[in-house]
Amino acid sequence: MDHPKPLNDIPVELLAHILILSHNSNLVTVNQHTYRCLARAPPYVHYGFLLSMAEGDELLALNLGLRHRFLSLELLDMFANNNNNAYWAKTDLPKAWKLPAWLFNISPLSPSNGSDQGDTSCHPKKRRKRESTDTDASDQHQNKRYIGHLKMVERLLSWGIPPDSGGCLPLIKSAQLGLFEMVELLLSYKASPQTNGNMALSLAVTRGHYGIVKLLVRAGAPLESRVLRYAVQKNQWRIVKYLMKKGAVPDFETVQMVSSSGIRL
Repeated sequence: MDHPKPLNDIPVELLAHILILSHNSNLVTVNQHTYRCLARAPPYVHYGFLLSMAEGDELLALNLGLRHRFLSLELLDMFANNNNNAYWAKTDLPKAWKLPAWLFNISPLSPSNGSDQGDTSCHPKKRRKRESTDTDASDQHQNKRYIGHLKMVERLLSWGIPPDSGGCLPLIKSAQLGLFEMVELLLSYKASPQTNGNMALSLAVTRGHYGIVKLLVRAGAPLESRVLRYAVQKNQWRIVKYLMKKGAVPDFETVQMVSSSGIRL
């Protein structure tokens, strides 16, 4: 008597075909193994799976794809090549669509790229250590992953998904994590730096992301006194000088903190 074949032994293409025939897009999340198998499958399997779930509707298939972490640039290329980029650019994607949040939960490019070194001017030892560190294989893999995320975001933005989708989460998360190129890209597609209580600038200031602070200020982020206070509290003196140069006015509490620090601005 033949024993049932374990899921682990089923080829990924066959498993994906079973998922497609089930016509149940939630099935992949029920079992971790099935989801891992689908995630490791080639992009053409993902494309076929999504298209089958959407019953041939490419717009719906793309929307389904945004919900899964197996989304990739190669998969987006398949949607683009099937209808060409002009089709997606002309298609008015629903404004309710959101950029996947996981695309922005990633480490920035390694310091060797020099995009946003933060405020290390007061820490020469830290700066020398950072400059002397060679980019290893792990850094190269991370950089490749980050660039892949950046290209996917750019493709989705060019197709009309709003940069402020999800309550400005993309810009806020990018500013918080120091994703200089991502912030630059979102702002180029008219993401608003002013929403959510100026949170993007506040986070960039407290984390010491000097380059991102400059991007946000140039894009119109309000120069509030409290943001300047945050910079003083975190000893981000390079940022303090920049904000004051651009017109930020310190409140009484901030003046007291600067005076007690002994720093001359």
